[in-house]
Amino acid sequence: MKRFAVISICILSIISCSENKPGKRVFTYDEIKSADKTITLRETGRELKFIPLETTAESQVGYISCISLARERLYIVSANPDNLFVFSQEGKFIKKISNCGRGPGEFFSIRQIYIDEDKDLLLMFDLFKIMIFDLDGNHVKDIPHKPCFNDGMLLGNGNILLNKQVVQGTEKVMLMEISQKGDTVATIKNNFFFESENIISFPLYKSFNKAGKDVIYHQQFQDTVYTYNQRTHQPEYRYSFDFDRKESLQYAFSDLKNRAKGLELISNYIEDRNYIYLDLYINTAKHNMYLISKQNDSCYKADFRYTEGLNLIFYPKWVSGDAFIDFVDISNMNYTEKNQDSTRTAFARFLASKGCKNTESLDECSNPVIVIAE
Repeated sequence: MKRFAVISICILSIISCSENKPGKRVFTYDEIKSADKTITLRETGRELKFIPLETTAESQVGYISCISLARERLYIVSANPDNLFVFSQEGKFIKKISNCGRGPGEFFSIRQIYIDEDKDLLLMFDLFKIMIFDLDGNHVKDIPHKPCFNDGMLLGNGNILLNKQVVQGTEKVMLMEISQKGDTVATIKNNFFFESENIISFPLYKSFNKAGKDVIYHQQFQDTVYTYNQRTHQPEYRYSFDFDRKESLQYAFSDLKNRAKGLELISNYIEDRNYIYLDLYINTAKHNMYLISKQNDSCYKADFRYTEGLNLIFYPKWVSGDAFIDFVDISNMNYTEKNQDSTRTAFARFLASKGCKNTESLDECSNPVIVIAE
């Protein structure tokens, strides 16, 4: 019989109680947006690496839904159709896993992957199950699960931590921890409900990241960030953000078209050893990135432009180890009707100046260029 231990946690109670305790840091929106200093990626200690992906008939990636890296390889998940591509970190195509179906090792719809390089494991989160492969792409096993789009990660205790993507606004479970046999170890109830209106239009790049040994969890749209305690199976208060809203997020989400004016919310949250990277949606359309120093709480505006003259900005969509990952879609680069290749040509010259090879062949059929900040 499966062991089933349910841990019911009232997140709203945690927030209200924890934020008043001494030592619990609450950042106000006023102090963040009033930042008068900018910071570049280089000033954070990171350098950009550009990887144009080889383009062949077999390696045509298409729409990217997830990127990770391990063992000097890039693992890229595409959607419509769903495939897993493996490239070298020089951009050379290695293999493609394209097992559409419902049988063992076959997948229906993948949105997220998680790689544990130490254990030589790659987890693929399918709509109907969780699949485990080794890093060479060999199928290890499937773990059945109720149909949903999950973001997840492998914990140090061998269990898998899952978070459902917000789609309807009525998801009953916020977090679930399961064993590799599929047994439920813990569930943490969701306490953020709303009548959904086009909420799926918000991209969900991730819910989890790691800072050292800490597993950091941010529920999409929420103002509180947690550290997941693997011993107690509970999320513990880490930071929160006070936006001084006049109306609740639940109220705004029930009619975004008419209530989004002036709405600020957290679209994306990540950390490294030195900074908190906070991406804020303003009016559900424009987003601004700020950095907060973990040494002295200083706030900065992010200036992550690749170079002067190119309207391209690095955005850390995924975290893999210590690396932040983004990509540039060559096929959809903005260009003018009079000179359709102006932006693409300028970007190709920029890549050549960074030592990238064969950039003169970039065109509307080319694979994306992967950008890594390390």
